[in-house]
Parts: sequence; C-alpha cells; structure tokens
Amino acid sequence: MGVAALLLAPGRLAGILALPWLLLCVGVAFKVAIQRWTSGLRTHVDLATLFSALYLVVGGRWFVVARFGWRPLGFATVIVELTAVHAREVGMASSLLGAQTLGQVARDGRRVLVARVAVVAIVASPPLVAAGFTFSPWLQVAGGSVLATGLIR
Repeated sequence: MGVAALLLAPGRLAGILALPWLLLCVGVAFKVAIQRWTSGLRTHVDLATLFSALYLVVGGRWFVVARFGWRPLGFATVIVELTAVHAREVGMASSLLGAQTLGQVARDGRRVLVARVAVVAIVASPPLVAAGFTFSPWLQVAGGSVLATGLIR
C-alpha cells in the first residue's frame, strides 16, 4: 500500500494508503520496546536498538504526512518527503548498524569506549538536525557533524 501511495499525487487517498506503513512501524517499535524493556535496557546496544525503532516510527509518520500533502511549519513538500526518508535511513538504519557494531566490538572486547561514544553520537544526531531545520542552520551542521563523527568511529 505504501508503494501505491507513492504512485499517487499527495492527497487524501495517498495519505490513507500510507497509514498501514505507519501502523507497521508502530508495531515493530512496540515489539522492540517490549523486548528491550523486559530485558532491562542494560546496555548501549539495547538503547540504540530502541532508538532505531523509534526513528522508524518518526519516518513512518513523516511518510504519512508527506503523502497527505501536509506542510508542517510551512516546510516545502520536498523537505517533508526527505524527512520521511532521512528519519528511516539516518535515524533508524544508522542507529541499528551502530548498535550491531557496538555489540560485536563488545564481544571482541576492544575499543568498547570508542564504539559507545560513536553510538551515542549516531543516536543523538537526528534530533539535532531536526532542531536545525526549525531553529538554526548551525544546529543542522552540528547534527550532521556529530553523525559523521559517530559513523567514522
């Protein structure tokens, strides 16, 4: 249904067709949250995995907003669409890859502190970029720099 929503011009029907994707995102995030919460959120890996699921929901929400054709805060349509993509790719995928990398590094027992700092940087960067779009371009630059630093490490 999400693909069908993309084939239509933004509007009511496209937005309605996008809603199942958002529900799937929420379901995945709920499952991950329950798993992590019951395990006690003991590690940075647990927290980064939880944040990756939350960023999936953020991306799903922006996908629905984009398909309905809404323009929150007067953002251009392309910014709304790119927010949907970036929340999933940068927020969700980077956080999940960081969590998996940290888990492997922790099992090997080397450079764990560097990997933890990198994961915190990766997880913290999307809200900085989002704040930059709303408040200051300098926050965008800071968020992008924090993300790049985390990914390089």
